[in-house]
Amino acid sequence: MRINKILKFYKLASELSLGDKVIGNDNINKDVMKYIQNELIKAGYPLPRYGADGFFGKETKDAIKKFKNQNGLANEHLFDQSDLNYLINKNNNQNKSNKIENIINNKNLLFGDSQMGGGIGNVLKGLYPGERYYKSGSNAAYWSTNNLLMSKIKARPSKIIIHLNGNGINGTENLINKIINLSPDSKIIWYGAPPAILKKNSPYESVRNEKSLKELNNRRNNNNKIVESLLQSSGLNYDFINPFEDIFNNPDMAYSCTNCDGIHVPESIASQMYT
Repeated sequence: MRINKILKFYKLASELSLGDKVIGNDNINKDVMKYIQNELIKAGYPLPRYGADGFFGKETKDAIKKFKNQNGLANEHLFDQSDLNYLINKNNNQNKSNKIENIINNKNLLFGDSQMGGGIGNVLKGLYPGERYYKSGSNAAYWSTNNLLMSKIKARPSKIIIHLNGNGINGTENLINKIINLSPDSKIIWYGAPPAILKKNSPYESVRNEKSLKELNNRRNNNNKIVESLLQSSGLNYDFINPFEDIFNNPDMAYSCTNCDGIHVPESIASQMYT
């Protein structure tokens, strides 16, 4: 299924041009563009303003030009099948390298809320093997006063992977300061809260109607932006992943699934979105 999907991307990507139109089409296929944009982001060519929105705008064109120039690929004004192959292989090789490094070091520390204990957490632990801690309903204030976690941070893990913001951002600045004091050289990889979806008969009262859902998602998205701002001013070596902008691209209806509660991302979805 995935192979066929990628082949479809290849075929359409070979028609892409950095001009005003797609060769052979008047409009760029949105799914194809999102796929390419996500690959660019993974390869270190961020799209900070619009993210992987499926539109072939100036930000994406500039990222493609930069990618081609830095990798010695001919003709910066075209993006074809061979360029997409190169981009995907570059990301795959980097992922293999990161996984090998993580397995060898095995010094990663993962913690967070109930998402870290569920499907997202299982995927992240596969990417970053190490000790994992989670508590449902927790926020930064809880973890900043957790003595066990502080002792683990004091051991200076190579990477600290955090998944928070869904239950508010109280205590975030204090947690960041404690990490600075205890383990300033650790790489911080902070995942913000993902958007919720409206699911019929959800046990969560806050997402039982469309207005509440939008209010919840607006609050989560704002929380993510505040935390990212705090990290930017901290001086830490960090990556902040905002699922609203970088992964799902649609906060009103982020994903569809069966047998899920609308709040917690199932592992089958997380394995596609978080790798």
